[in-house]
Amino acid sequence: MLESQLKQDKINVEILNMGIPSIGPIEYLSLFVREGLDLKPDMLLLTFYIGNDFTDCSKRKDIYEYSYVASLIKYCLTFETKYEGSNINGPGEYYNDNPTIKREAYLN
Repeated sequence: MLESQLKQDKINVEILNMGIPSIGPIEYLSLFVREGLDLKPDMLLLTFYIGNDFTDCSKRKDIYEYSYVASLIKYCLTFETKYEGSNINGPGEYYNDNPTIKREAYLN
């Protein structure tokens, strides 16, 4: 929507939405370093969720939380021993072009 509006105003831009739900500042930095820098952007627009984006990145309590590999192993072990039930949503596919909310609701 931003790109369309800017082009209507005769501003020629290309905007890439690289947002991923449920990630925070640390993951955004990793995404930018691994994928964004190669695109040589002129500008980066980043939004923060004030509900937890600033507090979650400072909540490391255990030594394994300083390593992504150790965190993954810990998660898998915990998940395997505590998981009960089934996925109520069923199998799903992600579609990048499908909005999560209608345009009018977003703009409001």
